[in-house]
Amino acid sequence: MYPVIQAPMLGVTTPEMVAAVAEQGGLGSLPVGGLSPDRTRALIQKTKSITGKPFAVNLFVNEVPEYSRQDAEAMQDLRLHFSWAQRRCR
Repeated sequence: MYPVIQAPMLGVTTPEMVAAVAEQGGLGSLPVGGLSPDRTRALIQKTKSITGKPFAVNLFVNEVPEYSRQDAEAMQDLRLHFSWAQRRCR
């Protein structure tokens, strides 16, 4: 099991920081709570471009925000992408 090293403050942790933790055998956590689907995708892709190691994506929602149909479809696409990636890593 990986040790969990987490800096859950959005805007403080960077993809580079998360990747550095992952490269050292830890489980870096990328905080994306409250970000748009596009920004979330960009941060995840940036992290994946730096490391091939596992890392966590920390989603944090206090209340359910109003989303447009376009936002919901973007999040669905993101979920499907990670389901595919998870199956590929097994």
